[in-house]
Formats: sequence, C-alpha cells, structure tokens
Amino acid sequence: MGLVCKRTVTGARMFELPEGAGEAKADLLALKLRELVPEVKVARPVKCAELRVSGLDDSVTKEDVLAAVACQGKCSAEQVRVGPIRFRGVFSMGAAWVRSALPKPAAFWCLEVGHAGLRCPSTTDRSRLCFRCGGEGHLAATCTSDPRSPLCAEAGVAANHMVGGKQCHPPKSHKGKGPEKSSVPPKKSAVPEVVIMDE
Repeated sequence: MGLVCKRTVTGARMFELPEGAGEAKADLLALKLRELVPEVKVARPVKCAELRVSGLDDSVTKEDVLAAVACQGKCSAEQVRVGPIRFRGVFSMGAAWVRSALPKPAAFWCLEVGHAGLRCPSTTDRSRLCFRCGGEGHLAATCTSDPRSPLCAEAGVAANHMVGGKQCHPPKSHKGKGPEKSSVPPKKSAVPEVVIMDE
C-alpha cells in the first residue's frame, strides 16, 4: 500500500504514509513539499506536552519564550505554541502555558553511553548518524553495512563494532566539537495547508 491522500474537515489535504514508513520519511516528504510548493502551509503533527513556564520578568516576550523552548527542546519553532504571559500581582513574576513537541526518546545527540535526548551534555552532533554503521541518511533498522562505531573511529581505536556493544570502548574523555545548534526559527508559510502523517 502506498501514499494515501484524504481531505480533512478544514479542507486541508492529508497525506498518510504506509504503516512502518517511519518519521524520517514523513519528515522528508514534508521538507520536499515545502520546497516545491512554498505558498502552501505544510504541517507535520508530532506528540506534544504542555508545561507552565514561570519566573518571567516584564522584559520577556512570547517570542523569547518560544525561541528558548524550541532551542532547549531541539525542535522547530513551528512545533511550539506559547500562551499569553500573565502577571498575578504588581510585584509577581510572569508565567505562560507552553505546548511543545516532545523529544524523540530514542534520539541520541552524540551517541555516547548515557547521553540520551535532552540530557546529553556533549556539543557534538551525531544525531543523524546510523547507530549501527555511523553512516548518514538511514536508520539502524534498515542498515546493511558492516558495523562501525564512529566514537571509536574518531578516537583512533578498533571500530568494527556497533556503538555501545561489548567491544565498544572509546576513551571516556573523548569529546568532539560538533556544529552549532541553530535557534533561528524557520519562516512560516501561508495557507492552504497540507498535513503529513507517518502512520
């Protein structure tokens, strides 16, 4: 079964990928549609959580909160919604409700042991690398290449194994310098709207 197109109640077109296609393919389809049809708003629904951000002084704007949450959550500004900043009293600090995309639980920032998701202290970005071979552009579940640990390869030790396996012993002090994380929010596109679903 291939790509399915449906019309939503609001009139938007919704494309559903076949089951098991995965988030990477849905993200790629959304990216290509944004490039090909820039005048159409392309949405990629993700799991979200709500939180209350407090302790805000009167110099903080909704845009400041949005940028900070997107940066800390490693998601795009389009995946964050910020409510009005409210002050309860003359001398009180402000607070706002925020709805943000949840980080992907299996996503590793640097691939080092114990450094998962938002708890990763490393500045090295290996989030796009295959967990099995260290290559880019595919996931470990579909990888057919020989195992290769990018951590061990960068450290100059034997690397013919998967990251985190019994044979994987990169030096604990090994830390690389990866690309800077971008906090610049992407530009929003105009209506009409297209929704991309991965399941």
